Amino acid sequence: MTADNAWIPRSEILASHQKMVAEVDQREALASGQFRPLTRREIEAHGANFGLDAELISHSRMRGLSGGQRVKVVLAACTWQRPHLIVLDEPTNYLDRDSLGALSKALKEFEGGVVIISHNAEFTESLTEEVWSVMNGRMTPQRTQLDSRARLWSSFVREG
Repeated sequence: MTADNAWIPRSEILASHQKMVAEVDQREALASGQFRPLTRREIEAHGANFGLDAELISHSRMRGLSGGQRVKVVLAACTWQRPHLIVLDEPTNYLDRDSLGALSKALKEFEGGVVIISHNAEFTESLTEEVWSVMNGRMTPQRTQLDSRARLWSSFVREG
């Protein structure tokens, strides 16, 4: 073997490649404003957007939080890196009326896409433009309750 040729273990090549990709990814995130420093001030400000007190964020453990507070912490955490898409499975569980309002407001202000899987039609229809139903292994677009009410009202007006 000459000095120009050397055997390098595959694991070393993969590790250096992963490190390079992570560095490029971090540099791109910084340039696009998607990277946020993990400072107490940044975290508390972000938590406040979800109705979480700074004291609760800085000094509480998850096991000591109520169900609604846990949901808020999870939502704050999943939006920390400013994703383009959020998928929420039954996000209204464990939330009181005020928390539902805060969640609704946060989702309306979110600039990315949101997929909501829920049985709470009133909540989802106030936020979504489309409603899809999954039944018998098939997913189909559905008319919303608002559309149904409008059709009912228009037929009532025509008949009257």
